Amino acid sequence: GGDGGALPAGIPPACRAMVWMKLSGASEMAALAAPTYAYSLLNHPGGADDEMDALMAKAEVEINKDINRTFADSEIRECLGALGLERQMGLEWFAPKLKRILLAYARHHPAIGYCQSLNYLAGLIAIV
Repeated sequence: GGDGGALPAGIPPACRAMVWMKLSGASEMAALAAPTYAYSLLNHPGGADDEMDALMAKAEVEINKDINRTFADSEIRECLGALGLERQMGLEWFAPKLKRILLAYARHHPAIGYCQSLNYLAGLIAIV
């Protein structure tokens, strides 16, 4: 009694993405967006808006600087181990996924674009 029904080992890894989507409100937001919205953020042709193109180019330079130093090797190994991924396979999976999240956010919120520390927040989202 008294533990509020908490799971002794936390949320099982296989359920974390579903729980995160529900608790964060992301599943409701996804239902309101066009099915191709995320794709359009990452596959924008460019050239139609010079200001946005410049913002995205600057964001990508900054993201590329930060992406490989988002987590220390030990932190990545621990997180990836919890997901059942080997380190090298995980890094090949993690860095591109993190970059896609950060680029999509920069395009979705151009007033913010990319700023340092977003990589850590997005990294946690990518791992969950």
